[in-house]
Amino acid sequence: MFLCLTLTVRLTWWCPLLAVIQLRPTEVLFEEWHALRIRGVSTPRIAAWPCVPAGATLFRRLLALYNNENYSDLVMRDPLTDKKLLFVVDNQWLVPDPALLKEIEYNGGRRDVMVVRMWAQMGSEQYLAGTWGFFSPCLAPLSAQPTTSVPGLLSCNQSTTAVGPASLGPEVTASASYQLSYGSLPFGSSVSQSYFSFIRSCSFSFGVAFW
Repeated sequence: MFLCLTLTVRLTWWCPLLAVIQLRPTEVLFEEWHALRIRGVSTPRIAAWPCVPAGATLFRRLLALYNNENYSDLVMRDPLTDKKLLFVVDNQWLVPDPALLKEIEYNGGRRDVMVVRMWAQMGSEQYLAGTWGFFSPCLAPLSAQPTTSVPGLLSCNQSTTAVGPASLGPEVTASASYQLSYGSLPFGSSVSQSYFSFIRSCSFSFGVAFW
């Protein structure tokens, strides 16, 4: 089990505001969970999810946390390679900079970080390429297009991430709600029908044959 820290605010260069709203909360989580583990209390592992467009700098401070020996057992790792897992935002507004991705994977010569792209409302080609999804919407049975109407669905049939070289492995999301835009159906939407959304998406998730 691991906790994915959402650090997806578009403010990606270093400034006092970034320290307050993103870096310091992350540091506190590492500090407190490390203290709990010292006392024998089990905690999930941690994986950060920053934006890394051209000019981004926050990821370097996150890597400093990853490289802290005190937190070595806290960082989520790929079970096959034992590399530290770092998600990156991948969308049309915050396209990951290839040079920064190489810097992350190189990690000062350690070469011990695996980068996994993640976003929502993606096309099937991105799932097939190994990009992880979150809040993956249910698909209408006839059109196979995303829908916010869930009461009549027998299965959510949400998109799943295929195994690929840029992926930690297969992945599927199950959530109580999601959005396709800033508006949705008043009575049958995934938000208002959160019980059905969660049950349908969980049912599909547990039925997916990953291996």
